Amino acid sequence: MADMTFNREELNEWLGTQPRQVYLTAVTRAALRVLPSVIVGAPFSDERELELFVLNCFYLAAKSLVCIQDGSHRAPDKLIRLPQFESLQWQRGAPVDVFQSFKALRESLEFSNAAKSAERVFYFSISAASWSHEDVYDEVSGLSAGHVGADGVARREIARDCSRFIAGTISRSINSELLESPLWLTGEMPGGILDCWGVLKELLLRADENWQVWIDWYESILSGQISSIGLEKSRAALVERFWTQGPAAVNARIRELIDEYERPEEPKGEPGQAADVQDGVLVLTSEVPKAYERSDELQRSLHELVREKASSLNASLRPLQNQYPELGKVVTAYLKSLEVPLAQLEVSNVWSEGNYLGGLAAAYAKQDIDRTLSEPLEPEIAGKLASLLTDHSGFILGFELGRLLTERADRMRRNGELPESLRQPVLEILSAFRRLRDNVEAETREIIEFTEDVVIQAGWPTGRVAYSAYALTRTLLLRCGRFLIHKGGPVLGAFGGVAALAQVGGDPQLVAVQQFALLFRDHAGAILQFAAGFPELRRWLAHIVDQFDQDSAK
Repeated sequence: MADMTFNREELNEWLGTQPRQVYLTAVTRAALRVLPSVIVGAPFSDERELELFVLNCFYLAAKSLVCIQDGSHRAPDKLIRLPQFESLQWQRGAPVDVFQSFKALRESLEFSNAAKSAERVFYFSISAASWSHEDVYDEVSGLSAGHVGADGVARREIARDCSRFIAGTISRSINSELLESPLWLTGEMPGGILDCWGVLKELLLRADENWQVWIDWYESILSGQISSIGLEKSRAALVERFWTQGPAAVNARIRELIDEYERPEEPKGEPGQAADVQDGVLVLTSEVPKAYERSDELQRSLHELVREKASSLNASLRPLQNQYPELGKVVTAYLKSLEVPLAQLEVSNVWSEGNYLGGLAAAYAKQDIDRTLSEPLEPEIAGKLASLLTDHSGFILGFELGRLLTERADRMRRNGELPESLRQPVLEILSAFRRLRDNVEAETREIIEFTEDVVIQAGWPTGRVAYSAYALTRTLLLRCGRFLIHKGGPVLGAFGGVAALAQVGGDPQLVAVQQFALLFRDHAGAILQFAAGFPELRRWLAHIVDQFDQDSAK
């Protein structure tokens, strides 16, 4: 077939000498070319039958692509069982020819000696194409001279595919090149089949059952883009698993599968701090001391010492709450964190609260030096705070996590990874989380609130304040993003998007999905600005944000 023509005897001889993977590639492409022709006078009793038929054709082709790429020959589990076609199979017509093409494709996958079935795929795909038109143009004027059946184009495409191979040989590179070639040469897709595809797409999309997953798949193959074999295997397996539930269930699962494949890998969190969503409520958690640290006598003594000093400072501040509200909040939180046995101490929380105390101390000292109108710290308070910070430093660096956090914060600051431009998005994001009273635990909201206060009062570059605020913001976004990925996709799909969830009450998980989704949607700009300097984080967060941009555009 070097002359790119179609000769049936030559084709039969070629099929008899070619390895299975080669002719499977050619016949799968032949069947897919004419699939849109199924709507030409289709004898379907309703659109549901058409959808089932098309789903089965897509499935058979996907299964064939898997067999071609991994060399397996397991027969597809799902059959095209449409009685009206069985009764009409000896008649003529585009839908019957398409049916026969895919039926023969299935037999090509199932039987060990399948060359005869492959020949039938070629024959019926050409016959199916004959029911659609190909535009013909005058060679001299270039004007339209009418149209003829598209079977001539289909013949040329089959001959073109087969002529890539030398009889009796297989080249994986040539087979891959063929798989990654457009189904029709540029500009050669017959106008009649193209029109049929437009109508078929419209019918499928009108069903509102996630048919876009297959439309994208088919159009990718049309242009020569093949998905990874892992994705194709999973796609075919989902069809087999959920077939009895109909196209809506199958396509919804495939949508989730594709989202998972396309989703960037989740970035790592900052050391020591994490969060969880429990019954729809976001809760911060922190790493506790290691076993050897709990039994260290010096750490035990320092724990008692800083707790006593924090208690004394808190007592001195109590009558001055209106004068030093931010400092009072942080000292109260710090003391609360210390009033647990050493084994239960949340190290990263104590580390951050110590940073905030140091940041406020520096801010008050600067006010005193600059002679601002703000109240300087009273000498007693300033002395107690300075003494507490000295012992806090020795205490927190006695923990492995405390040393790790200190080194990381200082390194990020030296490397310019925490610029002033982070301040505004951090404040916006933290404020948004703080306002979710029903979906963020009270203690977590307190931590968020005094973090905001310290950033505003002490300033972004002061001490290690910037890192603590950055790490808290990153932790909250990572946990809520993970929650939305695993819970939000299925829930939003079932209820029709974020807006539809506004009508759903009672279930804390549904409320949490709605509230966190709205936070990501309404504060997308701040979230992406926050992540701008961290490429992996930005890709991951942008993927989540995009889901809700698409939802709001519907």
